[in-house]
Amino acid sequence: MSSIQTHYSLGGEPFAASSTSQELISRFSALFGGFAAAREDNAFQIGLHYGDVPEPPGEWPLVFEGDLPIEGYCRLYQQGDKSLLQFPLRGGLVIDRGAMRAELTLAPDRIDAMGGTLGMSLIMGVADAYDQALVHAAALTLPGDGRMVLVHAPSGLGKTTLSLALLKGGYGLASDDAAFIKLGKGITAFGLPRDLKVHRKTAEMMPWVESCLVGEWNREEERRLPRDNLSVLGRFEPPVPRPVAGLCRLSRHNGPSDIRELGQADLLSSLAGDNLRVGRGGLPPRERRQFALFARLVGAVPIFELRMGSDLGRIPALLDRHLS
Repeated sequence: MSSIQTHYSLGGEPFAASSTSQELISRFSALFGGFAAAREDNAFQIGLHYGDVPEPPGEWPLVFEGDLPIEGYCRLYQQGDKSLLQFPLRGGLVIDRGAMRAELTLAPDRIDAMGGTLGMSLIMGVADAYDQALVHAAALTLPGDGRMVLVHAPSGLGKTTLSLALLKGGYGLASDDAAFIKLGKGITAFGLPRDLKVHRKTAEMMPWVESCLVGEWNREEERRLPRDNLSVLGRFEPPVPRPVAGLCRLSRHNGPSDIRELGQADLLSSLAGDNLRVGRGGLPPRERRQFALFARLVGAVPIFELRMGSDLGRIPALLDRHLS
């Protein structure tokens, strides 16, 4: 059977996916189609397969072993620029950074595994090969400005709620949950384009969102907000690198929303704790490169803490004043 290939661009850097399975290509396109682009030479190559979960060749060191929420037991092996992330019952991902290549092999009938840690590790591997890093943060553009503000917080603290409040206040939404940072003449960022998951409590606080939600409430009390529906609410930004105007840490506050100063060491520690996995010998090589990029980001842009109260409507103006 002939191979099918699709082409993408991550912040201006090319990557391509190929497979003999239309099902795998379609699933990959559903996840990362927001990066679709014309074919370019010298792209990072991704192979997608069904088959036996790969085993590490030779004596690759085991750098991480443990259970992940929902997905269960996994192992991470590392040998120089090569790594293997292995979920014994789901699939395995081999990344060769030096060769600019990755192979994702899923166990039969486990196409769902592409949408979890394996798929995210794959796109993180592409980013790492181009000296970029994925950060768990919302990314929005300032009204009439085009610069990007990044909002860092662990899951469940309100990044989606804040993103929707800022969207209504004139900001452009690049992502409510994940962004890439890239070094060049300065530090730029762009969002990971994907649908939003809106919690029932957020929808109750923002009734104007309700008409854009699709599907039923799931077990986590969330419904999907397709990014195609965002045009009704505001501006959805394509994944184009933009200068970073500021980086904030989001926290909850019982009083009025406000902005506080934040030290570089405090923010860098918070970013590392939320984004990096520590292995048996400390940080694996990719995580060390991520940490170095985080340190460059924290040292190069304005940083602060945004304490979010229930007065969501005044936050856009509050942020405008701080970043102007």
